[in-house]
Amino acid sequence: MNWLVTIYAILLRLYPRRFREAYGEEMQAVYADSLHEARRGGTLALGAFALREIFDLPASLAREHVYAIRVGKPQLKPTLQGAAAGGSDLPLPSTPPRAWEVFMAALPHLLFGLLMGAAPLMQVLLGPDAVTNRTTNILSAVLVIAPALVGIPLTIWKRQRAWVGSWYVMYVPLALLLASLLSTDQFNLDPQQFPAAMMVLGLAFALYYAARANAIRGFLAALPFAMIVWMPFLENTPKTIIDPFLEGVLLLSSWIMLALVAALAAQSRRLGLSLALALCVLALSGFGHSYLGNYQGGMLPFSEPGPSIRVVVLYGIRTLLVSAAMLLGPQLARSLRAIGQRAGGLGRAGYRMALLGIVLLISAFLLNIIDLMFRADWNFQFMLQPPLDILLFAGVVVYHIGYALLVAGVWRARENRFWLELALLYGLIPAVPAILFLGWPTRIHGPSLTVWQSVPPALLWMIVSTWLVARFGRRGSAHPA
Repeated sequence: MNWLVTIYAILLRLYPRRFREAYGEEMQAVYADSLHEARRGGTLALGAFALREIFDLPASLAREHVYAIRVGKPQLKPTLQGAAAGGSDLPLPSTPPRAWEVFMAALPHLLFGLLMGAAPLMQVLLGPDAVTNRTTNILSAVLVIAPALVGIPLTIWKRQRAWVGSWYVMYVPLALLLASLLSTDQFNLDPQQFPAAMMVLGLAFALYYAARANAIRGFLAALPFAMIVWMPFLENTPKTIIDPFLEGVLLLSSWIMLALVAALAAQSRRLGLSLALALCVLALSGFGHSYLGNYQGGMLPFSEPGPSIRVVVLYGIRTLLVSAAMLLGPQLARSLRAIGQRAGGLGRAGYRMALLGIVLLISAFLLNIIDLMFRADWNFQFMLQPPLDILLFAGVVVYHIGYALLVAGVWRARENRFWLELALLYGLIPAVPAILFLGWPTRIHGPSLTVWQSVPPALLWMIVSTWLVARFGRRGSAHPA
């Protein structure tokens, strides 16, 4: 395989001269070692290694040339762990964030809070007729669309900074605006409709890749989506019933608290503390959403005789788990990847296979949403049930095979310090698609559980997952990002 090393040496000449002089020899040596390790993993591992290098090369070349033109010197030294894994990702800058970067981490949350809280508060101050479709469009353009058009190019330019994760949510209104312009029908994201369900799978990939690059960036990227999950409690309620003052105050205060958490995460870079505070804010705000939705809105289940604190707690716990899954799921997957990267070729193949099983299970969850939508149509249900069962079965099998390979890789690499994490991750990660099954915010009534049956397992999963993610975050440099 010396000819592959020779080709790689030739391709290195495409990088800027100063970059080659600084890191060329080391990158070639690491590539040769990684190639040798991939060969030991067999043809499949070697092919995956070659494909990663091919797909990474154009982006890496463009990144280095743009940086060389702008700064005139090579970027930070590539990490040996990243290169050994088949990529050339550069580490995030280690310099402390500046004040404007902390503000940029909080700004999207403040803008969403103003957008969502302004309309109901305007109804209180100016009257119910003050808010029209035109007013809503103007607010959206001023508070979201315009800042997104300005901020997104800045995030692309400063893509190595952790604060850019907060701005990932700004792609959503631009995508929705484009979809509404291209679609002839009215476009909406009702959580019972297929477009919203399909977005979950794309969002799962996006949040995982954000967390894989940097834990704080992944946290900031997931934070606004974890709050948006609660919106159906208010969006699906009759506006003539719900108190606009309570709604406006709840929305505005919730997003302000979330902005403070984002600023703290960007400034301190303490993942465990940031996750704990975020979950507290989501619980406090979320149960307010659940209270308004059940007592003043239309979210009360048909099986209940009337509003009650028990219903508020049960639906609040279900939705809080979905919020927690959005925050913790990508971080748990990142932790599994970190172990796999330390376990050689067998471990890397194992963690990828295990995560593929989780993707299949999430896909089964999406198919389950469609099944519930069309349950009244027996012909459609008959056509849909077999692929749903196949996806569920395939996801479970692939996950367990991948996890077995990962365990074998850890044992073979003698990475004995990871056994506790492996044992916990085995149960924590599959809980994410299960939580989505049980807690997806629709009017469809979920399993009949009591408060004592639902609260302790939910708290246990969130506490253990937060502790485990924080444990990996503290190790930091000991694990590849």
